Amino acid sequence: MQEFAKVEELKNFDLDLETFELLGLGLTLNKDNIFTLKTRTTKIKDEIFCIVDIESTGGVSKGEILEIGAVKIQNSKEIGRFQS
Repeated sequence: MQEFAKVEELKNFDLDLETFELLGLGLTLNKDNIFTLKTRTTKIKDEIFCIVDIESTGGVSKGEILEIGAVKIQNSKEIGRFQS
């Protein structure tokens, strides 16, 4: 019931499909006026994935991040890379 209350609070905001898209949540409105995730109907080979690796000196409270690396993949091919 608590989650439903949170969803009901969204009616106070002017949100549309474009806003959700900008926030990274791809939604589509079907013929029955029901919102669904675009990823539900997208083939996995067309999706873009980002794999992230973080190297640190230790735990959460006292450790420091040494390096961050990320690889962006689509259709089993690397399409982007980041490394610090």
